[in-house]
Amino acid sequence: MRRFLFVLIFIFSGLELFGQGSGTVEFVQPEISVAESAGDISVSVVRTKSNLLASSVEYIVTRSTATLDQDYSMTTQGTLNWGEGDESPKGINLEILDDAVEEADEEIIIQLLNPSAGTYVGAADTARVIISGDESGQLGFAMEKYITSEFDGSARILVNRREGLLGAVLVDYEVRQLSELDEEEHLGQVTHYRRLPEALFNQRKVMPGIKAQPFRDFVPESGTLLFLDYQSNATIGVNVLPNFGGDAYPHTVLEMALSNPRPLTDLEQLESVTPHGTDSATIAYMADMQVNPEKFVPETTDIVPSIDPDRMLASL
Repeated sequence: MRRFLFVLIFIFSGLELFGQGSGTVEFVQPEISVAESAGDISVSVVRTKSNLLASSVEYIVTRSTATLDQDYSMTTQGTLNWGEGDESPKGINLEILDDAVEEADEEIIIQLLNPSAGTYVGAADTARVIISGDESGQLGFAMEKYITSEFDGSARILVNRREGLLGAVLVDYEVRQLSELDEEEHLGQVTHYRRLPEALFNQRKVMPGIKAQPFRDFVPESGTLLFLDYQSNATIGVNVLPNFGGDAYPHTVLEMALSNPRPLTDLEQLESVTPHGTDSATIAYMADMQVNPEKFVPETTDIVPSIDPDRMLASL
């Protein structure tokens, strides 16, 4: 009787073991939210309750409000394969593309289907990838080259935010001697013409620019700009110094740089901000925060501003 019982237990255990076949496949996360700046991501599929024989399952994008090759890039249908003894999860790879368009959240629906013989699709057979349309933007100088007169006293330099305006963000700036910009391109040259009283023709002389010197040609400065929620522009004031020696040439060139973009998450961050006199909204906001600090609402770490690498430097 004991031998008969042992045989029955063995038979039913074997039925349970092999009845599972090549396992159940399903998504690890049925819903995934990503920012438009996420770049490369992978949607994981796992195989469980498996006898570790080889198996496979197909996937296909069944619906998408995002535009292929504009909002995302991927192989929209394919097959995931597990070899014999393979227990590792498999990934469906996507690249999220960051575009310049303000838009609502978009989604990509991926479905598992057509499992191989002995393999089953579990309850999590669908994955929903949500691409957030909230953009905090790219910061940069509005122009690569600015020009002013040394007798202007101060030059207004415009910094703007493109490709998204969501959230209050900060960015540091520095006014300094020319160091990173290409000197040949930015120093340039000026052709100076003059005619002496006794001359019949104009005299022409090419005058190349030179690097502006701190405290002789300009006042070096560093500070922080604040962009409020949906604010697209902020201003840097650069103080230039006149040359009282009477020489108009050569012209001088300085450099300006942006760095360290970040969300406004703490009231103390405002201590480093000195708004330009023309940035009235920023001035009003900072005055309000001084009087009513309890009204401060911090931004979340989901706000991720960046600096446009092509607009992080400018000359004056």
